[in-house]
Amino acid sequence: MAHFCTLLLSIFLTGHPPNDLEPFCDPVAPREPQECIPPTAREERELFSQINTESRRLYNALDCHGKRKALELASTYPNKNQAVQNAAKDMAHRRAVMYRNQKRYSEQLKEESNQSEYDDQYGN
Repeated sequence: MAHFCTLLLSIFLTGHPPNDLEPFCDPVAPREPQECIPPTAREERELFSQINTESRRLYNALDCHGKRKALELASTYPNKNQAVQNAAKDMAHRRAVMYRNQKRYSEQLKEESNQSEYDDQYGN
């Protein structure tokens, strides 16, 4: 809609459409996630030499942006395990915001099984 309005305004002011009809970028609209360059094996090997097994598992479960965040935090934190945990919390927060309308698995399962109807009819 904003692109259409910009196009109409341009035609009205100049008398002809703009030369570049590139899509209008709305700064308020949610942006596509930027491409992430995965960490190198050397960076990961260096981090793995400084963290425990639990943090390794946590690190391996991170997406590309989470791994990048973990490496960034590890360079500033004296406790590398804490850096990985904070990166995991950050990734969980990003996903919660990104998928805020998605129901939790337990809620979805209860809704699909019609358990609430059974509870209403027969009690708990």
